[in-house]
Amino acid sequence: MRYESRLMGGLDIGTTKVSALVGERCGDRARVIGNGVTTAEGLKQGVVVDIDKATRSVVRAVREAEKMAGAKVRRFNVG
Repeated sequence: MRYESRLMGGLDIGTTKVSALVGERCGDRARVIGNGVTTAEGLKQGVVVDIDKATRSVVRAVREAEKMAGAKVRRFNVG
């Protein structure tokens, strides 16, 4: 997989699911080229209760998005 500066990542960590997006800058716009969604584990009512499980959920979503995009993203914006 490649690292490219025109790529950006977005990560949403919720109580029930973790979603990751990989986008590609196209001028002043962005195009989604990869996404990943997994069940959120290790979280309860928006609070991390098991850091290892929460980390695994984030890693699964990010890997799925990067695999679909065919690229690795160095930074993710988290919401």
